Amino acid sequence: MNLSNYKGKKVLIAFFRYAGCPVCNYRVHELIENYDKIQSKGYNIIAVFESDNKVLKDYLIETPILFLVIGDPKFALYKKYAVEKSFWKILRSA
Repeated sequence: MNLSNYKGKKVLIAFFRYAGCPVCNYRVHELIENYDKIQSKGYNIIAVFESDNKVLKDYLIETPILFLVIGDPKFALYKKYAVEKSFWKILRSA
């Protein structure tokens, strides 16, 4: 993903864990439900998941999404934008 493609535009980038994560699904559905409202404010939405593209393809069959969805299983975008692990994920790994 290259944000230079969005130069001069408002962008909401949402980072999620894996496709199918219950908490993430809740947040994704919030974005879906508010898509028109968010877009009317001039925002482009990009959702980034830890999942690979095959998993995302299956997920998108069940959950149609109107905004850009990117699979990032190697965490390149997470690192680029300094996205850290969630609090709960840190607790589970301790």
